[in-house]
Amino acid sequence: MRAKSIIILLALAGLFGIRAVRAGEAPAIPPAVTRFSPAGLQRGTSATFTVEGRNLGDLTNVLFDVPGLSARLISTTDIPEPPQKIRVNVDTSALVARGTKQEAKLEITASKSVKPGIHWYRIQTKLGTSNMRAFDVGALPEVQYVERKDRSDSEA
Repeated sequence: MRAKSIIILLALAGLFGIRAVRAGEAPAIPPAVTRFSPAGLQRGTSATFTVEGRNLGDLTNVLFDVPGLSARLISTTDIPEPPQKIRVNVDTSALVARGTKQEAKLEITASKSVKPGIHWYRIQTKLGTSNMRAFDVGALPEVQYVERKDRSDSEA
């Protein structure tokens, strides 16, 4: 009877795609986008964007909410970060795998037919699809903010 219930549980786990992670095997963590710059582009043009997040390598596609937007991967770079450590009597949760922190450069093109406004995109990799992020497509050119150096008192 006990062996029969174990077989049924294993069959159900296989049916629903549940599997145990083997020792030494990293869990499959889907990509996540945390930062995106610049905020948008003018329709009818192309621009290079920097996307920061986790597990962005092996990018296979960028999904957009409207036709007329397309993207091309330029490069992907790993961002070094200190290893996670559990601090005794401070951290109350388990150490969770977060994936590799990475930065991707994308060239995004918006055709003239794209309506100005907020649009959404997702990044698709071999590990899954990222969270949705917004960016702006405008009728006017994007202007980058450049911090101005203040004049010293001796120059005034």
